[in-house]
Amino acid sequence: MLSLYVHIPFCHSKCPYCDFNSAALENIPEEEYALSLMSELSMLSSKLGLEGKDIGSVYFGGGTPSILRSSAIKRIMYSIASTFNVIKDAEITIEANPEDLVDEKIEAWLESGFNRLSVGVQSLDVDLLKSLGRRHTPQDSIEGITLAKNLGFTNLNVDIICGVEGEDLTRFMDDIKGALELEPEHISLYALTVEKGTDYYERSLRGLLSLPEDESVLEMLKCGRETILNSGYVHYEISNYALHGRECAHNLSYWQGGDYIGIGAGAHSAVTFLDGESLPIRKRWANIEDITSYIRLAKKGREPSAWGEELSGERLGFEYLFLGLRTISGVSLAEYKSLAGIDLEDKYPGVLDVLVSSGFIAKDGDRIYLTEKGLWVADGVIENFAI
Repeated sequence: MLSLYVHIPFCHSKCPYCDFNSAALENIPEEEYALSLMSELSMLSSKLGLEGKDIGSVYFGGGTPSILRSSAIKRIMYSIASTFNVIKDAEITIEANPEDLVDEKIEAWLESGFNRLSVGVQSLDVDLLKSLGRRHTPQDSIEGITLAKNLGFTNLNVDIICGVEGEDLTRFMDDIKGALELEPEHISLYALTVEKGTDYYERSLRGLLSLPEDESVLEMLKCGRETILNSGYVHYEISNYALHGRECAHNLSYWQGGDYIGIGAGAHSAVTFLDGESLPIRKRWANIEDITSYIRLAKKGREPSAWGEELSGERLGFEYLFLGLRTISGVSLAEYKSLAGIDLEDKYPGVLDVLVSSGFIAKDGDRIYLTEKGLWVADGVIENFAI
């Protein structure tokens, strides 16, 4: 089953911690960008023979997709539905900022086929929101999510960031409790990281950024996890919690090595090809990030790709481990061998035994997965399988 990602790179303002491909433009080339998306979609579907192919999930991410006018969103969705067979129960998500949650837009999203809403709440603390450079207030989040539910959204995600400047355990737990009071079906809980190229990075170089210590952030994450689990959610991926049956199908497809097509400036794609005689080959590519260049190329019917590569054998096996071990279900040793062409324990002699005996990984038949102990040091655990 194929997944489709649509990247909308526009924002009201650029958050100081954000390293995603996004831009705050005074005049958004909305019409040109929508036409470019539709042009790229047509090119890709024709080149890869995807016309009429089943789509199991669609995800509008950014940037801020909710910044677009409803008419543009509808046109893009119509183009998708005309190109693919979006299955009956497909998960169709749009990311939104709280300040964009107004009647007209919410109703238009529902009419266009969206059935899942992901809201960038980030915090319900006025001062922490200011520290994050967010434009909305806690009340915007509360009122917007309530409105979305009343108008018909029955599957909502709330994003919360942990480890913000000025945050301590008490303030963080107030955010967790506030998020739970909104009764979302899904909660994404991320630890703030300082990425190169962001305003936070520049401030950190000048000694002007004072974030909580790693030990404090870990305590926040552990306490938050316990409270969320006690509220009936499942911790199904390192940064994600959901009520039973409300796991994000789109992201699960990523983590489980599913095929996906991405359209838009900076969007990524990955498709696996099988010929029955050799190991699978996974082709990955990414579009150019510059919005103006993307529009120019796509409108001319030229592929806006920036780079591409092929993964096979042990490299593909490592990607499977790297992504799959993020999830509670972990990975299959047989599936690893089918991708890498070698048993995991032959590729990494003794490594798995050490990780299991140390309590970082558990083994259940054919599957291995991170324990709670391993969860908090996931990157370090997975590094043991690096090529």
